Amino acid sequence: RPAARADETFDFTHEGDAGVHDDVPVVRETAAGFTVGERVRHAYFGAGNLAAVAGSGGETRLTVDFDDFGRKQFLLRYAQLEKIS
Repeated sequence: RPAARADETFDFTHEGDAGVHDDVPVVRETAAGFTVGERVRHAYFGAGNLAAVAGSGGETRLTVDFDDFGRKQFLLRYAQLEKIS
């Protein structure tokens, strides 16, 4: 993969990797109340659908399919996502 661009500050995935690994339990809802399938918004990437939630505690990862930026993965503690009603 080429060097990260400045606009990929919050992108923790590898291209083509959904970010869910066999050794990490997959969950449908986080302690913060995010649920797979719901619409979310990020200040930079805009609106998207929450595709997956994996892990727990400080290692909870959210995978979001953004309308204009494709799939991105975030650690929940840094995600800064908001639900779209």
